[in-house]
Order: sequence, then C-alpha cells, then structure tokens
Amino acid sequence: MPLLGCTRPRSPQQGVPRLQEHFVRGLQISSDEVQTAESDRLVIGSSEGNPLDNEDDEDGLLAWWRTVEGWSEWNESKQFSEEDGERIKGLQAGSIKGYLSGIQFFHKLMFGTPSPGISNSQTSLLIRGIQRSRPTRNDPRLPITLDILTKCIHTLRTNYQPLSAARTLDAMFILAFFGFLRCSELTISSKFDPNTNPTISDLTILDNETISFLIKQSKTDQAKRGHVIYIFNLPSPIQPYQSVLEFLRLRNSQAKSPHEPLFLDEAKKPVTRFWFQKHLKSVLQSSGIPAEKFSSHSFRIGAATSAAQKGLSKQQIQTLGRWSSEAFQSYIRTNQSHIKEAHQTLIGRQAK
Repeated sequence: MPLLGCTRPRSPQQGVPRLQEHFVRGLQISSDEVQTAESDRLVIGSSEGNPLDNEDDEDGLLAWWRTVEGWSEWNESKQFSEEDGERIKGLQAGSIKGYLSGIQFFHKLMFGTPSPGISNSQTSLLIRGIQRSRPTRNDPRLPITLDILTKCIHTLRTNYQPLSAARTLDAMFILAFFGFLRCSELTISSKFDPNTNPTISDLTILDNETISFLIKQSKTDQAKRGHVIYIFNLPSPIQPYQSVLEFLRLRNSQAKSPHEPLFLDEAKKPVTRFWFQKHLKSVLQSSGIPAEKFSSHSFRIGAATSAAQKGLSKQQIQTLGRWSSEAFQSYIRTNQSHIKEAHQTLIGRQAK
C-alpha cells in the first residue's frame, strides 16, 4: 500500500495527495532564491529548469505533472505499508534527516556505498517540501537564567520542605546550571546503574577552589568516554562551591559506599526525572515565578542564554555545554531589554 495513502496521481481538479503536496513544495523556488538559483537550479523532468517557474507554459506544466507521476510510481514501488506511513506522520524535517543519516551511515558500512534510495533528488525534494509545509516551531521553554536561579536557591535555603529535598535540589540546581547539564545527566530513567548514573564518587574535591563532577555518559557520549565539569570557589551570592561541598560532605556521612547514588529523594531512592521536574516547578512557584513554561532543560537553556548575555564567545559556550555543533545557538533566548542593551552598545552608550 502506498505511503500515507498515496495512489497514482489524481487529476488537477481532484487535488494532489498529501505526500505529493510535500513533493511539489520541494520543487518550488521562492522569490528570494531565484537570484541565486541559476547555478544550482533543480532540473526535475524538464531541461528548462523548474517547471513551476512558468505556470502559463503548457510544456512546463506537463513536465511538472510527469514529475509528480514519476514520484508516485517510485513511491508505490517501495511498497510502504499504511502502518509505515502512520509512524512518520507529524515528524519534523530535521528528525527525518537525522533518521536518514543514521540509515545512510550503516548502509555505507555494510555495502561501501551510499543508499540510492536516500541519495536521490526525489527524497531531497520530499524533505524540502515537508520543511516548507511544517516550519520548525519556536521552542516555548523559558530559560532559567542566573537571576531566576538565585531566586530558586534562596527559596530552597529559607523555607522549602522537606529539608532533605531542599539540600538535594540545591546541589542539583547548581550543577545543572553551571555544568550546562541535561536532566538525564543528573537523574535516572529506570533502574539505577552505577556505571551510568551519578554516584557519590563522581564528585571530587580537587582543592580549596575546585570541585569536579564526572558525567559518565550523555546524549552525545554514548561510548561512555566521560566528561568532567568543574565548580569553582568564586564570589557569588548563591555560593556554588560551598553548596556542592556541603552536599558532598552530607552524602559521604550517610553512605556506606562511594558507589551509592549521589542524589536521593525523600524515600532514599535515586532521583528520577519526574521527581526533579515536580520539585523544580514547585520551587519556581514558591519563588513567585510562573512554572508552566519551564522544564528541567531550562537550566541548560538558561546557562547558554546567560553566557551569551555576559559576552562569552561562541567557542566558550560550545565548550561549556559540550555541544559538538552550533546547535547551541537555538538555546540562546533574547528579549526586548537585551536587544536595547545591544543597540546602546552599538551607539556607544551605557545601558541604564
């Protein structure tokens, strides 16, 4: 059965099936691309360039329809099932590209050459059409900036209950922000594994100025090479070094082995993502901050945003967040006041 219910092309009066609509969008060249398109114009089914460029040209329209018909035949030849189609509905173009890259990688390993089913113009045009019909949505998650972190830490150190949770969250918030950490690098998703999840031994006092935290495995480190982040003894109202130091001393006094979980909940069980998220929202609300648009990833977003606002270079931010690409730039949030400060910098005036 054809992918997403596509059959052979219908007549123009009946409309174009959904998947073919994506394909057609991929053929279209927007007006701002025309000036630079001569060198790399797509030639699909016509030697005169994009057949959609001139809608009054009957030969161009015929070539366009033949292109759609050819796509339909190719689609039917793959014998995709309806279940296969349902699985990919709603995927963003970026996700599709990622999946295809993985398939392409293993195809090259197994056969020594790229997959012809991926390395062809029809697949590229389909993805391009999906990208145009489903533009990437702005990430609604708000950043936990240094100011918000400071308010949360104040809440934890004054009236947050239970006390054991407050001490644990204090250290976790500090590490999450200054380490640009993902939630999965602090919490467990299923059963605790000392070879992957944080243990007491992962926190090390190097000297009176530095504490290190070992991340044994992360989203971009599936080979478990590990990465070390540092908490420094620097002047700050929230005293990050002192917070982590006191927490480590507390855990060492409670544990029988350095390989026990580093973070425990009120029931003395390893902290889960759910527990962390629940208490994060509770702390935000107790701090007078609406919690709806914040998540555990807001620490990583906030750290990148704060670093950019403080003038750290792209290379520094990329290093601090352990990003392997420039994807970190999508984490940086700006608002009107930050834009105003930038304008004031441009004209040589100090922000008030």
